[in-house]
Amino acid sequence: MGKRKVLVALYVLIILWITLFSREVGAERLTRGLFWEIEMGYWIDIRLNILLFLPLGFLLGTVTDNWRIVLFGFILSVFIEFLQYIFAMGWCQADDVLNNTIGTVVGVGIARLISTLPKKWKAR
Repeated sequence: MGKRKVLVALYVLIILWITLFSREVGAERLTRGLFWEIEMGYWIDIRLNILLFLPLGFLLGTVTDNWRIVLFGFILSVFIEFLQYIFAMGWCQADDVLNNTIGTVVGVGIARLISTLPKKWKAR
């Protein structure tokens, strides 16, 4: 298994630890709709969700098609929110899925940008 695959697997485990394994199963299911965090002004939560998935997009950013990476981040986020809902582990939010997906997109963008920089420098 390549180094990148190991890093991605470890980072996915870190994401799962932060969002699922470190939480206790509760008795109440809390759900929130899209843009609820913006309406409530929870800007720190928005940033943290984006930052949580940014490294995932960055690690995968030059491996395959952009849409596959973004789809992976989206599906992972939906999976996490689904498990949080089923096992009543915090809030199940559409905003988290959106923000996590945005984080994946930003990570891919940064990886793609960095991968093109040396080529531009060599051309000069």
